[in-house]
Amino acid sequence: MEQPTLGLKITELRNAQGITQKELADRCKVDIRTIQRIEAGEVSPRMYTLNLLSEVLGYDFKATPQAKQSENNDLPVTVLKFTALAGLIYSLNAIAVVTELISHSFSGAARVFTFTVHSLSAIGFFYGFHVLGKRRGNQRLAISAMLQIILLPLTNLFYLLNPAAIGLVYIALCINCIVFGVGVFNQNSKGVHKLLYSIAGIIGIVQSLMFLSFNFGIQSTGLIISVGCDLLLTCILYLECQSTNQPTTFTKHPVLA
Repeated sequence: MEQPTLGLKITELRNAQGITQKELADRCKVDIRTIQRIEAGEVSPRMYTLNLLSEVLGYDFKATPQAKQSENNDLPVTVLKFTALAGLIYSLNAIAVVTELISHSFSGAARVFTFTVHSLSAIGFFYGFHVLGKRRGNQRLAISAMLQIILLPLTNLFYLLNPAAIGLVYIALCINCIVFGVGVFNQNSKGVHKLLYSIAGIIGIVQSLMFLSFNFGIQSTGLIISVGCDLLLTCILYLECQSTNQPTTFTKHPVLA
């Protein structure tokens, strides 16, 4: 198994067994920074270290079929290209959505069109983060992204058909947005774009809390901020697609015996 598939698999197995990076490093008698770099796909482990990882995690990394590796490596490129495009449409359309939510100035047809585009593009947009979450062992991100795919179109539907009954669905959406923000923030330790994940996660959490405010001014500010956050998340999808699509040169990293 080669990088970055190897690093992702180690992260998946470690999380499934409830082992921290520090514990894994101690059991394999290597520096924790080495484990972090291996999981991030920055370096390939020596054979001795790979054997120790196999023993500790109970998985034979050398027995994985090459065809399966190719399939796993190819999937994100195709998906992320589509989701990055969906994210761009979602982000640009969000300007119209925010304008309508603040001013309520759109006609019936314009409102329906705007929120239909918002719902459809959201499906592709958040599916990208569902895929990233699954591949990086970030279940919080994977699950909350899938819930966004359900809750956001449902909230839009209530807004168009019966705004008076939107209460519980809206609250559920806001709470899930907070969870999604935490998932994005946690993703920073697993990808190569750590700063972007951290910033987007923090902004996502803050804006979601603002959505829950009873003050219309605070809610409106949160909506305006969300447009910038959506663009940042779209940028993350694009950069992940670019980094996955480009060949990476890996170097051996010295480990402790």
